This record gives sequence, C-alpha cells and structure tokens, in this order.
Amino acid sequence: MKKEASKITYESVDPKKGGSFTVPWVIAAIFALGVLGYAVWQYGPVSEDLYEEPQVLLEASLSAYDAALLVATKAAQSWQSNAVVASFEPLEESNARGDARGWRFVFTSTSKRGTGYVVDVKNGVVVSHQEGAVGSVGTILPQNAKTIDEAIAEVHAMPGRENAIIEGVEALVTEGVWYWGVRTDKGTISIKMEK
Repeated sequence: MKKEASKITYESVDPKKGGSFTVPWVIAAIFALGVLGYAVWQYGPVSEDLYEEPQVLLEASLSAYDAALLVATKAAQSWQSNAVVASFEPLEESNARGDARGWRFVFTSTSKRGTGYVVDVKNGVVVSHQEGAVGSVGTILPQNAKTIDEAIAEVHAMPGRENAIIEGVEALVTEGVWYWGVRTDKGTISIKMEK
C-alpha cells in the first residue's frame, strides 16, 4: 500500500477579478446601513421606557364588588391575619344601572371577639378603615358556615332572582341560628348560614 502525501493547494485572489467581497455585496451592506440609520434618525433609539410592564386594571377582570373586596381584604388582613367578611353594603351609586362606586365591608376575627374592622373602599382605593365594636357580628360563626359568595349564589339560584342586584349582605343571628341577610333590589332574603 502506497501512501500519498496530502497536497494542499492555495489559491491567490486576483485583484482584477475580485474576491468574495464583490461590488454587489458592498452595495447591499451600504444600503442596509442606510436604512438602519434612517430608522434610528426617524424614530429615535429604542429606549427601555418603550417596553413598560403593562398594568392590569382590576376593573377590567373583576366586578366592582370583587375588586373592592380584594382591596378591603388586604387592608383587613393587616389588622388580623384571620379576618373574614361579616357584612358589606354599597356606600353610593354611580350610574343609571345602579353600580356602586363605594363599598363598606365589616370584617371580624376570632382573635378579637366583639371587635370588628370597618373598611370603606371607593373606586378601588381604601378611603377609611377603623376598628370598632360590632355587636353580635363579632361572635363566633358556625364551623361549617356558608361564605357570602355561596349565599349570593343561592339567592341567584332561586326562581325569579337570577338577575337580582345584590345591594348588601349582613350576618344575622336569631335565637342562636346564624343567617346571611342578602339585600337585593327585589327584597331581603335570609339564607341559613349552616351548610
């Protein structure tokens, strides 16, 4: 077996014929740089402020009540971490449909019996909050109590009340039995709190 030495050949570029960078490539590069320069001159350099983090408005994804409840709950949990809503009511109406702009929430806590935390929310902002006596609302709720949302859902499930506008909900106790008093535009309905 005969071994052949590898042959490496080098080619030199003839300046008259041009190399891999020919005139069309140079023209294309100058054109691309010109377009880029024009874009920066016309529209300015890209700034970091151009791509700000989008702000999600609560009102866009939640009802006014849900947004207010979210804000009020955060405020109440700074008062007591185990605070729960005992009642709520609208403070004022804002439009022809009767949508409330402001809500008053009363929170209670098993850590502070007989004391509640009242939070007023207007246009998604807490406008006032204070601790105060809440009477029977501050007593212990049943262990298997329905939530306010469950009571509202039960009202909306009743015939003729599917589209009832909820105006407020209060925790009520009568002869040792707890109820949610759900105020609607069609009257007040008592929902037994125990499941």
